[in-house]
Amino acid sequence: GVGKTTLAKKVYNHAGVRGTFNCRAWVCVSSSYNHKERLRTIIKQLNPITNELLDMLEKMDEQDLEERLYKDLQDKCYLVVLDDVWEVAAWDCLARRAFPDVGTSSRVLLTSRKRDVAQHADAYRHPYELKTLGQEDSWQLFLRKALGHGANAGCPPDLEEVGREIARRCGGLPLAL
Repeated sequence: GVGKTTLAKKVYNHAGVRGTFNCRAWVCVSSSYNHKERLRTIIKQLNPITNELLDMLEKMDEQDLEERLYKDLQDKCYLVVLDDVWEVAAWDCLARRAFPDVGTSSRVLLTSRKRDVAQHADAYRHPYELKTLGQEDSWQLFLRKALGHGANAGCPPDLEEVGREIARRCGGLPLAL
């Protein structure tokens, strides 16, 4: 709810980023992680979809899918976003076995609500952590979203107390607000 996916989407869709990479793929990993399905999702984004490809992917086992993805990416400068990674094991399965590191300035961008996952992915860098909103910013966002008011708009006096309590209970999380 703090905006990890939203920020990652901004980066992924930025014109300068799109122009830098030969190919891009986005996959939501989530807590109900299925390695084969995530591999298939990435491969489908990197290749023209044909019935032949779909049939082939359905028949492939995990190792074959990893090898296919590795080959698809081997000579390319790629950006792959792994959104909402919950477990270190999910990172290890995907990144360590399926993404080549061949000096092409390729990047894997990971979002996670768990700091240990981000640190495990790259022990040499500190993960970028988004901060929650302060009370006043939370209140202003609440006013804009709940009441449809623009900047500096007020709240009806009889609703302000309950509105501020709602904003406080959202804990500074933009998505909750």
